Amino acid sequence: MAILRSRGPLLGVLLMQTVLTLGLANSAPADEAAHLYGGHRLLDHFAGGLPLDDDYDARLAGLPYLHPLLAAWIDGAGGLAAARALGLLCTLAATWLVHATAARLFEERAAFFAAALLGLSAPVLCAGNLATSTAPALALLAASLHCAVRSADRESASAAAPVLAFLAIATAYPSWLFVLPVAAAEAALAARQLGPRRAVRRGALFLLQTAVPTACVLFLTALYDGNSVLRGIAGALARDGEESAAQVAALAVDCTGAVLLLALVGAVLYTRGADPEHGRPTGVRALLGAALTGGALLTPLTALWRHSAESLETSSVFGLLLAAPAAGLLLARISHHGTRSAAAAVALLAATAGTAGWVSQQLFTRWPDTRPVMAYLQPQAGPAETILTGNAAVPRYYLYPAPAHTAVVSTSAAPPYRTPSGRPPTSADSWRQTVEDHRFTRIVLGGGFPDQDRRLAALLTPNGYRRTRTFPFHSTACSSVPFAFPETSGTFTVWERS
Repeated sequence: MAILRSRGPLLGVLLMQTVLTLGLANSAPADEAAHLYGGHRLLDHFAGGLPLDDDYDARLAGLPYLHPLLAAWIDGAGGLAAARALGLLCTLAATWLVHATAARLFEERAAFFAAALLGLSAPVLCAGNLATSTAPALALLAASLHCAVRSADRESASAAAPVLAFLAIATAYPSWLFVLPVAAAEAALAARQLGPRRAVRRGALFLLQTAVPTACVLFLTALYDGNSVLRGIAGALARDGEESAAQVAALAVDCTGAVLLLALVGAVLYTRGADPEHGRPTGVRALLGAALTGGALLTPLTALWRHSAESLETSSVFGLLLAAPAAGLLLARISHHGTRSAAAAVALLAATAGTAGWVSQQLFTRWPDTRPVMAYLQPQAGPAETILTGNAAVPRYYLYPAPAHTAVVSTSAAPPYRTPSGRPPTSADSWRQTVEDHRFTRIVLGGGFPDQDRRLAALLTPNGYRRTRTFPFHSTACSSVPFAFPETSGTFTVWERS
């Protein structure tokens, strides 16, 4: 009973997080499908020596031999829901760990608010219902931060913290940027016990112990697997988006704005106020607040620089992990000023969590639901099938394992045809020749590249393709206005060779 009384609020947060996460429903997006399909290909390769003869790892944001293998094994045993349950367990672990970290940094009440702000945030709710590498990397980075904070005031540094940080980077490459604030936080906390110079050396040692094994593993994996690791790193870290700065800024407000604002105010008040719980000097408090909030600011700044909403959605969970303790401290300080202040802090938390729950619903419908289309295509999958579609990752996952692997080609890449004069053709020439040669048994248009779809649709009927099924879909899109998710609609159209 004592455990229930002390951990009851945290268990309530975890229960609400579970309910809200499982309430999200949609088909697998391209990144999730790529993770699971890549894992299945690797499992088949290791089990039977099947060649890895396609770009199975083109969209993987981490080492193919870690999370994709585990998620694919779970998917094979229990389906997509089971694979997504792994993500939920990881986000729950991250919420538990940020509670423990904030309790050690500040106090129990701040720990409750920090756990609620992280666990009930929109990006974490979405990550918990996807079988991608984001949720496992979040749990590993949260464990690294907790170990670093626990050992900061000891003579010897934690051996587990850099190992966990290394595993986080190997699991999801975008998490590397957030290892820097973890090292800075450890150095700031160690300054009081060890002095400034030894504290700086401890932070530098943390980074070195993380960077060396990361570089060695990536180098050895690249030697074994050719260019796959380099392709994955380039895709995860250097893939720019097409959204405007206003759209990315609006999405940043939707995903992290409230928690980040609370964290900034909380860090300033923590620096200027007293610290009766731990008695840390002003300089230590300032450095700790700067490490946490500065790390959280990396998320929107890098997304704005790259004009990438995808980058923001992926890395925002790591920024929220760093911002949550400082934001929780602010709400805890407000709640200490009497009953009305406590009610105001709880109301502010409820408003933030309620808004995040609605935003998570909008974010989880940003891609079309492809389940009806895939259910139609599955009975026809076989060795003689060659399908052309806007995004190859989704049908490759849903049609797997088809006999001899049904070939799926994306319209984003032109086939290698030559013109009669021998010159490389334009994209339009390539697709016209492809359609005239009846290379594809089925062509699925919609949900991908509208201009390309219109050009292809004009070529299909004259060249012997007939439209067999249509599937309407609805999704949400980015907006340049915060908390505005305009609904878009379209149609998947299936064409078959006569």
